[in-house]
Amino acid sequence: MHLVVIDLIPALLSWEGRDRSGEPSVASGAADALEHLASHWAVTGVADAHRGSARLRAHLEREALDGYFESVGSSAEFGPLVSSRVVRRLAAALKVRTRELVVVTAREAVAADLRISRIRCVLTSHADFGTVDSAVEAMLSGRVTP
Repeated sequence: MHLVVIDLIPALLSWEGRDRSGEPSVASGAADALEHLASHWAVTGVADAHRGSARLRAHLEREALDGYFESVGSSAEFGPLVSSRVVRRLAAALKVRTRELVVVTAREAVAADLRISRIRCVLTSHADFGTVDSAVEAMLSGRVTP
């Protein structure tokens, strides 16, 4: 089983430039990219522990994006911040080997930590999230190595 772990903030959701409601903005092209990812692999979302997973799930539901995710949660059970340690623990809990997953993040420090730990990752930005599916596909198919 291949798994795509999406570091939700700020790759998919961002508080930068949010409207007056205080809700995060959704990356342009997110639905299309998530549809492609979910049609090929299991997708799970994770955010740092200080972001409530219930709030994230509710926002994804309002945006009609929740159906693309097998699960959505915070790193609270596995560590305070998304990191290679959290990803390894998440993979173990889901019974997925780390070589069978790719993490999508928009945080350079997280990407660097994952690479040092030999966990495949795709570094994107909130603005470019809509094209992340092709990068994930290339990595999981073996056409691109970490």
